[in-house]
Amino acid sequence: MYLGYRTKNFWRNGLSQAWGDSKRLSETDVLRFQWPSVRKNWEKGLLCFTKSRLLGICTYPGGDFGLLQDVVDMPNCRVVIAYGSKDAVVPFKQIQKIQQRFPDITYISFEGLGHDPFEENPDLFVRNISRILS
Repeated sequence: MYLGYRTKNFWRNGLSQAWGDSKRLSETDVLRFQWPSVRKNWEKGLLCFTKSRLLGICTYPGGDFGLLQDVVDMPNCRVVIAYGSKDAVVPFKQIQKIQQRFPDITYISFEGLGHDPFEENPDLFVRNISRILS
């Protein structure tokens, strides 16, 4: 069983990779991500998810693009993809592929933020998303 998550800086180190500016990562942020790990066997779900992403396994018919297409096709549904300009988890090349395939989706980039712009700067995120959706 993997017990690296019990080391002192496991969560801080991992989140530092996902944050656009790791200096803005607070202890509260770290604790908020760490809390779900107190449940027994939580890491099995995370490892299964990670394995599926690394191996390109997607159980949804048509894969990720098929899922996104089905969401886009839903009535009364508007899709907004928000991403940080410093996202080290989802490469910008992937965003570009999505933009080419789905040009009618609204895209918003959060300059200087990483993978979770809504976590890094909630006020900025809500302000910008609210502007788009109003």
